[in-house]
Amino acid sequence: MKQAYLSRLVSINEKIPLPNPVAEQPPSFSSLVDGFRAEKLMPEETPEISEGQKALERAAAREQARNQTAKRVSTKIPDSRSRYDSSMVASLSSSSQSGAEVLSAIGGIASVVVPGAEIRNSPMEPYNARKKAYESSTRQFSRSPDENVAIAEAKFTDFDIATGVRDYDKTISIANDNKKDVRRCFDRVYRSDPTVKGNLVVKFNIHPEGYVIPESIRMVQSDIQDVHILNCIKRTIRRWRNFPRVPYEMGEYSITQKYVF
Repeated sequence: MKQAYLSRLVSINEKIPLPNPVAEQPPSFSSLVDGFRAEKLMPEETPEISEGQKALERAAAREQARNQTAKRVSTKIPDSRSRYDSSMVASLSSSSQSGAEVLSAIGGIASVVVPGAEIRNSPMEPYNARKKAYESSTRQFSRSPDENVAIAEAKFTDFDIATGVRDYDKTISIANDNKKDVRRCFDRVYRSDPTVKGNLVVKFNIHPEGYVIPESIRMVQSDIQDVHILNCIKRTIRRWRNFPRVPYEMGEYSITQKYVF
């Protein structure tokens, strides 16, 4: 059965006629304009220009350019031109305006921009305003010349500067000589009471300027019970100012003395 089917297909294909080859014909072109034929375009012939003529043309072009430049420079801006007002400048400088509004404002008025007062949004602006106001108020006084003002001549004070080092032997000698002042405090009580006696150890510091520092006086040891004698001794030592002066670099000098009455 399969063989019969294949034989039937072959017989059908053999009956179909084969296409006859047709010779290729050259394409035909028709023009909308009768009598048109394609022709070869020939280059246009331009007259030759000599070098001298070219130089003359260049010189004429330069002269024309110079004249136009001079004319532009000498042209004055007419006074009737419109100008931007301060509100328009503020509108353009504001950050709240959109790009379309700014472009329309620029395109709508074509003229020279004369900006108004500068607008600042700085936190230092109040301080700067007060500073400028203060400077303007004091400028007239600071810049005015001095009139009828007597200015004293400068003087130099030559201070007595202490030099050298501390002479410890001299300091101890002066402290021993000052003991006679302390003795007077005890003699006042001794006149009324001959049985009074005792000993006292006192410590004090001497300032580089040569006086006893009052706050440094200390009663280290004492068997004298009379308060009047102790207070008199403190007042006496506080008044000692006859020690030699030394430089401040030497510092204070501490002395401890013992008094036996």
